[in-house]
Amino acid sequence: MIRMYAYCAFGMDIRSVFPLTVLERPEGYASEWMVEISEESVALIPDLPWKIGRISYGSGLQWIQVEVPWAARYRIEDDSRILVEPVPGVAPGQVTVYLEGLVLPIMLRHHPLLVFHGSAVRNEGGAIVFLGTQGSGKSTAAAVATGFGYRVLCDDIVPISASAMVLPGIPRLKLLPDAYGQIMGVPDPRAFDGVDKYRADLGVELSPSKIGAVVILESSGIGALHLELLLGREKIKGLLPHLCSIEGIDDPKGQFSRLTGYLGKTPVFKAVRPVEGWSAQTNVEQILAFIEGGQKSWCD
Repeated sequence: MIRMYAYCAFGMDIRSVFPLTVLERPEGYASEWMVEISEESVALIPDLPWKIGRISYGSGLQWIQVEVPWAARYRIEDDSRILVEPVPGVAPGQVTVYLEGLVLPIMLRHHPLLVFHGSAVRNEGGAIVFLGTQGSGKSTAAAVATGFGYRVLCDDIVPISASAMVLPGIPRLKLLPDAYGQIMGVPDPRAFDGVDKYRADLGVELSPSKIGAVVILESSGIGALHLELLLGREKIKGLLPHLCSIEGIDDPKGQFSRLTGYLGKTPVFKAVRPVEGWSAQTNVEQILAFIEGGQKSWCD
């Protein structure tokens, strides 16, 4: 008998024959979006039209197929099934990496969501989403925020619904060794992701949360943290580069329309920190205090 694992992520109730690193489905978890991941033969489709490096993909009316030559062939059918044919002899972790980091996020395209590269945390005041380029400190900021009473909603992939709700995703933060050491202590080898980061298990949140603010993290040669509320064009201009956009699948016009509609009333801040001599603990504390102090007036 094939064992089925039960998980929850991105608003999905997931049943999978593959062990994943997302959270196991707790008793009483309710979701209307059921997804089954099974191991089956997936027919080769030659010349899939789109590429991400050596990964190829394509789509039809009710399917999306992803070919990762060194890991597996994945086929998304409608919004409820993922078929996986692993490459013979591949390590199970390689199959999981692309399921969680690429295939499940692609599957989100079946629903009218905004999807960002970022990290999100929440407290009783709502969710805060941290955005930024690679290495800007998104996961580190989320990890530090847990020390101020916030809980982790998701890391890397942040889905936002039409009602400006952040859907909980993969709440295991990935931190570079120096950040992990400062926040968590001596790195545990078992938490190493096999590439360059360590997984940090901190307080997690499984319920969707109304978005309270977005913080775009940047670094500069300035001497102290600078915070700025973005408005109008600057707000949209600041958000656009951090959308997850997949050529051939995402509709740029539709994404822009959702961006202005879903986040039209959400305060968006740019937080520019010093490159040298900065303290994540101090800067995140300042950011949270700034947001929490003005939250009511920005939302009125």
